[in-house]
Amino acid sequence: MKKLFLVFLIVPVMMQAQPGRQSIQWRSIVSAGVISGEAGNDLLLQLSGGLKIKKFFAGAGAGFDGYRFHSYPLFIDLRFSPGKNQQLFFYGLGGYHFAKKHDITEEWLKKSDRLKGGFYADAGLGYFMPAGKRNRFALSAGVTYKYLTQIKTFENFCTTGDCDENIFKLRHRLGRLTAKLSWEFGY
Repeated sequence: MKKLFLVFLIVPVMMQAQPGRQSIQWRSIVSAGVISGEAGNDLLLQLSGGLKIKKFFAGAGAGFDGYRFHSYPLFIDLRFSPGKNQQLFFYGLGGYHFAKKHDITEEWLKKSDRLKGGFYADAGLGYFMPAGKRNRFALSAGVTYKYLTQIKTFENFCTTGDCDENIFKLRHRLGRLTAKLSWEFGY
């Protein structure tokens, strides 16, 4: 994760040292925001890097999603900026998230409680604000989805030594609203 973070930060600096304006540009996007849903509010962090070609951006990224069950998404980042000044943009992230080991609550006869990650998506629109030649800040709002499976295993209460287990799979499909502040550099 640290190596991925360094690549997203170092490559744009190297690209900025290139003379002249290029039609294909590397850029990095660092975002922090709030996720809101039925379970309350929590933190969202995202880091992505990729190539900008005219009005389009395509890249990859990683992040932290703290809503209800902490997870670490890996995603493809696609963006489109219509118009001449390209201040308005639409974005879509899609990928897989890895669920972090969570605190297990005590339940009678429970043997294990684990999480499996799943599909992750984030889509919305935003507005860029210039901050110099190579930097922009953005405010964005969107909807994000996180699917995961919680697997709980319970022992059956029995008098013999060889008891069956009960396994319950709880599928969580979490749809939430997001608000993010982003810093884009290498533009």
